[in-house]
Amino acid sequence: MMPLSMLGFLMLMPLLCDADSTCTDDLILNPSEVIVEYGGEVIVNCTNPEDNHDGIYWTNGTTDVEKEEYMAFVTLTVTPSDWDARAQCKLMQNGNVHCTKDLEITVYKNPDGIDMFPIKHEEATVEGMQYQLQCDISEVAPVQNLTVRWYKDNEIIMRDSFTNTTKLPVSESSILTVNISRKDNGAEFRCEAQLDFGPFGPKLPTFLATHRVAVRYAPVFTKDIPEVHFVEEDSNVTLDCEAKGHPLPHFQWTHDGVNMTEYTDKLIIARVNTNTNYTCIAANNLGKITKTIHVNVMRYPTTTPAAARNMPEESPLEDCPLTLTPAELVVRFGDPASANCTTSATNALGMGWETAFGGTGFEKPPIVTWAVEELTYWHFEAYCYVTLQAQCNVSLAVTLYKTPNTVSVSEFRPGPMEEGKEHQLKCDIISVAPVQNLTVK
Repeated sequence: MMPLSMLGFLMLMPLLCDADSTCTDDLILNPSEVIVEYGGEVIVNCTNPEDNHDGIYWTNGTTDVEKEEYMAFVTLTVTPSDWDARAQCKLMQNGNVHCTKDLEITVYKNPDGIDMFPIKHEEATVEGMQYQLQCDISEVAPVQNLTVRWYKDNEIIMRDSFTNTTKLPVSESSILTVNISRKDNGAEFRCEAQLDFGPFGPKLPTFLATHRVAVRYAPVFTKDIPEVHFVEEDSNVTLDCEAKGHPLPHFQWTHDGVNMTEYTDKLIIARVNTNTNYTCIAANNLGKITKTIHVNVMRYPTTTPAAARNMPEESPLEDCPLTLTPAELVVRFGDPASANCTTSATNALGMGWETAFGGTGFEKPPIVTWAVEELTYWHFEAYCYVTLQAQCNVSLAVTLYKTPNTVSVSEFRPGPMEEGKEHQLKCDIISVAPVQNLTVK
């Protein structure tokens, strides 16, 4: 039989284990969780709804803080003096600790500061390369509740968080990596750091830093530059070579391959009288671009050509046995042009084309061809004639056209537009012919 003293010891062990169990409904903490700034203060009540105790008291670590033997609640003023603050409410019954309840305490500290900078020197910020920004957040706690948000021109592009479980203040860094392009030149990147304790936690201030990026890229033309520029003979013309880049490009013009002493994005040519080529070069230390512009001089006949003055008088014949193929010609300015003239008459002595440009002599029937390599004369007339007993001729209908150099839309009267009011827009169509065939929609 086991000795009585040993039996009493074995029966006491479960009693002692139950005496310090966790309270469920016996104790209520209000608030149940505390989030307090380091050095701050918060008040917490520990309540026994049944009021069936010998005493309620708080412990801070191993130290008894406050004890009430006859009240249904006890109050604790939490003033954290260390980063691992702890508190426990204990309920006593029959002279022993009946149960305990731990108070969850989170001690926080806002960052001392925030700094943001590119990891590589700004001169390395070249289009097409990866660009890295670093955001340093100093002395913040607890870092596992820190959220970092990255923005580009007010649009969020990345969120960052940290897994370090220490309760002490630490310094952390967040790195943003982006593929940079010329459209990012001048963009503002922003780093925001904030302690976040969820929807029911305190709303703490946001700390931020910004950085504006300067992207280096090779030159690019800022608008379409026509390869052919039409100009009337002896008039002035301005050629445009507008381009941008970073660093800003410098410009050089050549005339038929020979360097000119012109170093701007615009070239003014006075009294143009010959067809010629100009080339613009825009360059910086990252690359260069070139554009060759052909200046095409438009000449208008000022006198009636001899061939036209010697045009045979029209035949009294009601029908002239000539057929033109095509019967009507539509040609773009500067393009080649041609037409055939045939006769059905078997007794024709000869035929030909009378025109200021590209005319023929007196040719053998039944067909004669008119052709030019470039049609650059706006007031152009061409006739095919045939000699029978008398002469007759037919006229070739020629329409010479040129599409607009540019089309732009602007306000007729500058100023802000107001809802409900009528406003006028103006559409400018530059250098088009023939204007009577132009339709604007």
